[in-house]
Amino acid sequence: RTLPGASKQVSANGKPARPKGVDYSKFASIEDSDDEKLVPKQAVTLPMGLPREAVSQEEYYKVFRTVLQRKELPFTPAPDLEQMWGYYKFGGMDEQALLDQACETIGNFPVRLDPSDWKQKTYSLTKKLELESREDEARMWSIICLSRFPKDPDPYYNQGVLLSKMCDKAKFSGAPTVRLPSLEGSSKLVPTAQYCSLFSRASSSYYRRSLKVDPKQRPAYINLIGSLERNEPSGWYQDVHELATAAVTHGIWYNMWQRPPHFVPSLVAKPWHDAKDFDLCRGLEENYAVIRAEYDVYINKLLNRKDWDDTDKTPGLGDVGSRPGALHDGGLTKSGKWREVPLFTNCTLQREYAEHFPET
Repeated sequence: RTLPGASKQVSANGKPARPKGVDYSKFASIEDSDDEKLVPKQAVTLPMGLPREAVSQEEYYKVFRTVLQRKELPFTPAPDLEQMWGYYKFGGMDEQALLDQACETIGNFPVRLDPSDWKQKTYSLTKKLELESREDEARMWSIICLSRFPKDPDPYYNQGVLLSKMCDKAKFSGAPTVRLPSLEGSSKLVPTAQYCSLFSRASSSYYRRSLKVDPKQRPAYINLIGSLERNEPSGWYQDVHELATAAVTHGIWYNMWQRPPHFVPSLVAKPWHDAKDFDLCRGLEENYAVIRAEYDVYINKLLNRKDWDDTDKTPGLGDVGSRPGALHDGGLTKSGKWREVPLFTNCTLQREYAEHFPET
């Protein structure tokens, strides 16, 4: 370079002398195709806490797509986002809470409540939605819970239960095709057998994950083995034996060949039991007259009510297997009909029936 104040060098013909060496300035604009440029991350806008009218359908869809695309999740069928959006748009605080909690999960925000309190409230909402046959929203709550607490086996198990229920609902519906949603919000009709295969495989994946987190998770063994025996996927027989052996190792059962879903270790093993040895049975027998009297009054109400009387809200007899949460009971009826008056189901008092049987 020429120092300040120095004269410029010229050639013999009077033109400025060309500097010696290579001029690299012409290479300054060339980009190396091998360079790995930094790709700026796209900002994710979370519609958390916004009023419903400010949340678009696509924003709502995007939140749950993001939640379900977490790599650590087992295979998970897409929920019916269109139906969920409808419940959200015309729903209340519970629907708002689902969206907000999904946003907080994506943003990795800390849980606002004590973990045990948060889990209890989440499970209550999950159960409430399940009883209303809104399984997809219930599934999203369990996904949020397991994303928050990946070392807790319960949300994996709950997701498996919901998927199994949806599989059973399709199987026992008798319909040749079922609507299968996608994460894009659309859906298509598929053969019921295909739908059931998809959902049973997904439920098994979640039961297995529950057992991976806690190998002593008794309900997961019971439901996973039951699902394998009902659906008979490839290799199911060997899977069942391996699971039963693991369950015996962890004290779930005493023998791999005896796998009762309801196992009471303190119950003496014998083919027949005397009803008088059990408080429950004695109580039923001693109060037979009271129970029968209330039942007769209930049946007479059903027989004598008028079709035009809208004030009579007496619930009718239900078919076994048609009640939410007990669809698998439908497999117990091979022919004819089996009716029931459910007073206490799924650990919940059925008040609409129970009020007609106060003493029972």
